Amino acid sequence: MIRRNTYIGILCFIPFFIFCQQGQKAGAPKNLYTKVTIGPAIGFYGNNNFHTSNTRPGAAFYGTVTEEGHIIDNIYASMGLEYQYSSMSFNSYYMAPGYPFLYNQKYNYNYTLNMQEARLNALLRLTSGTELTKPYTAYLEGGYVLRCLF
Repeated sequence: MIRRNTYIGILCFIPFFIFCQQGQKAGAPKNLYTKVTIGPAIGFYGNNNFHTSNTRPGAAFYGTVTEEGHIIDNIYASMGLEYQYSSMSFNSYYMAPGYPFLYNQKYNYNYTLNMQEARLNALLRLTSGTELTKPYTAYLEGGYVLRCLF
């Protein structure tokens, strides 16, 4: 019987600072505004038992700058930049460029992986109601995202 182990990684974003700039009076519909969001993130990782053990999340944070505009009724357009940094460490077997991997089921070597991601978003959002009267609004969002990992 073949047993398959999967690797699971989930990042939870916690808004720490959200700033919206708009030139409207209170209660007037939002037509166009800029939103800046920064905050920490928490990583949840699972092991692939054939290759790693003791996976631990490291520091993680994100930042977003978007320009959002109200199109009609409950439809909004959003364009902006996002940046995300996350890290993790794990134990594994010896790996080096040009050397064959020695898989002996002993994970004596500690590795640290730092990931940075930048995204350019162009999205449409359909909301379940007006954002002026409801502080929590459910929405569906779809569009194009250009993603760069470095």
